[in-house]
Amino acid sequence: IICKIETNKLSYPAFAPAGARAKGKCCERRRRSRAQCLSACTGVVDYMVNRCYTMYMQQSNNVLFTLPGSPCIYYGTETAMEGGFDPDCRRCMPWDEIGTEENQERIGQMQTLIRLRKTEETFRSLHFHFPGSCKNRRCVEYIKLDEAGRRIEVLLNCSEDKVEVKGTGEVLFARNYQNGILEKNGTLIRRI
Repeated sequence: IICKIETNKLSYPAFAPAGARAKGKCCERRRRSRAQCLSACTGVVDYMVNRCYTMYMQQSNNVLFTLPGSPCIYYGTETAMEGGFDPDCRRCMPWDEIGTEENQERIGQMQTLIRLRKTEETFRSLHFHFPGSCKNRRCVEYIKLDEAGRRIEVLLNCSEDKVEVKGTGEVLFARNYQNGILEKNGTLIRRI
């Protein structure tokens, strides 16, 4: 069953426990209250977001730092630390692994995204749209606009295939991108 979790501006569809109704209304068979249904749905959403976030941490951060609102990162995000339900909500920080090349690269990417969020007004802007110009259905593209008319393009390749990127612009952030080709799990953020 689908449960719709509503916040101030966004609605998140999630799989609710059996018997729960949409928008957390009372479950007549089990006599669950609205609060119990919402709590159950929220737990499922938290788990799904945590798993997806861990699996796709690099691409998720690119989206997180370019969409409206305040980016919220939790300790361990910079190293793609896994976690799950309590008591595995977050594992101990792997201090002995922080210095590895892989973790230093991830930390550097996180620092770059934080710097861009702070210095580029377009990253913080509320205005964006999806032009739909990518032919690959698993490639997400959106354009961010600020009040001064400056624009950035965000491309995420969620497919198994390479994607040829058209056009030009100043590359602000790139991962798995080279010579106009966005590789699997690649990200490109550029000023256009």
